[in-house]
Amino acid sequence: MNILSTKPIIKRGNNFYRGTEIVYKILCTTCGASIFRANQGYKSFCSLECKQINREPKSSTIMSLADKEPDSFYYLIGLIATDGHIGHNSSYCEIRLSVYDDSSIKLLSDIQQIFGGKVCKEGNGIVWSIYSIHFHTFLKNIGFTSNKSLTLNLSKWFNSLNESYKWSFMRGVIDGDGSINTKFKNLCIVSSSIHFTKMVSNFLRHTNDKVYTYKIKSKNPCWKISVNGKNVLPILDMVYTNNPQLFLERKHIQYGDYTRK
Repeated sequence: MNILSTKPIIKRGNNFYRGTEIVYKILCTTCGASIFRANQGYKSFCSLECKQINREPKSSTIMSLADKEPDSFYYLIGLIATDGHIGHNSSYCEIRLSVYDDSSIKLLSDIQQIFGGKVCKEGNGIVWSIYSIHFHTFLKNIGFTSNKSLTLNLSKWFNSLNESYKWSFMRGVIDGDGSINTKFKNLCIVSSSIHFTKMVSNFLRHTNDKVYTYKIKSKNPCWKISVNGKNVLPILDMVYTNNPQLFLERKHIQYGDYTRK
């Protein structure tokens, strides 16, 4: 049966029909399955998944990297949680950073090398995007929504991870919505979701109880997680342990400045 129609395919003599329309039996460009189309002159696919695999072959394997490249995979989830977006009714996912930051351009290029997808400039942004049904479904299942700013709640999924994966995720969060101030010895993370704020602050308090959360006065609800002084370095040490493959170089340099003081 054609995925674009609920009408059954009927054979009459040497021809195939969908209702009163003549269709042709051809093969899916990706998997070779038999399908029926009204036109034989262009690439055809038996499913949206096969279409996406053909369009971005490397992207179709992204979920396997949760086991093969776990540090990079969970870092990516943290970065999507802060500077990312997923489509509402599609399998689209993107991360948007500033095009004026050379570190951002390098980071998204590194992400593309590992996970596939595409990197392009859009106005003042540098954007990494990917189409993957399985990855999009995974993100929705763990708590992502297309309008996640106020509602993001990954607590149940995050709490199920082992300690190493949590720190990989935290590196993505800090690279996305975190800031490191070496002059005033401060680390802060800002979020519009109280659920996300509580999850991150509770985790960081396992390393140091001097982690504070404030509600910022602004037009929209916003919370700030703040760590100061000597309490910052132990957190950054955990974030950058084991020589990670993915990180925002600008913030990694700031971590290096911290260690030299």
